[in-house]
Amino acid sequence: MRDTWGHVDLLAGFRYLGLDAELKWAIAGSHDLLDRAGEASSDQELWDGLVGVNGQVRFGDGAWFMPYYLDVGAGSSNWTWQGLVGVGYRFGWGETTLALRSLSYDFDDKDANLRFTVPALGVTFRC
Repeated sequence: MRDTWGHVDLLAGFRYLGLDAELKWAIAGSHDLLDRAGEASSDQELWDGLVGVNGQVRFGDGAWFMPYYLDVGAGSSNWTWQGLVGVGYRFGWGETTLALRSLSYDFDDKDANLRFTVPALGVTFRC
């Protein structure tokens, strides 16, 4: 759907996460009484099916717009989601975007969940 409000695309696909975690510890006591060392590691390969939306909202007839992205899914993880929202500006040669992006995994049967949230700067060139 394209109009003065921008556009929206529907998405479907898969997300893969290869996770290698390693933990090492060393405890030193006085006079070698409590000296302990050890390590543990785990490797995971996770596949999740997902659905989502991707698009832009235009601010009037000008060059400013708001990009957005959201997907949710499940499979190897209990559920996962990814979202992005930002602000962009169109030039004759392309566009630039500054956004905040977050990717999250919820592991129902695991002791840890993951969330990555970072700013994103993008440049798109058009021919």
